[in-house]
Amino acid sequence: MKGIEKDDLFLAFIMLGFMSWLTFEVYTFRRQAVERLDKIEERMFLMAVGQKHIVNTQDTILNRIETIR
Repeated sequence: MKGIEKDDLFLAFIMLGFMSWLTFEVYTFRRQAVERLDKIEERMFLMAVGQKHIVNTQDTILNRIETIR
């Protein structure tokens, strides 16, 4: 049975550092993805509101045309 050697300890620290870096990268990527989804959701909401406004305007115009006839 051999004890812990310097090389083993060095390798363990390298692996720990790599895993910490990888965890940070995954967290950053996830946060950016959530921000992008929020922006897309906001745009879709604004498009829906705009579409509703267009439909309401069209209905108003059609009602005025019917009134004129």
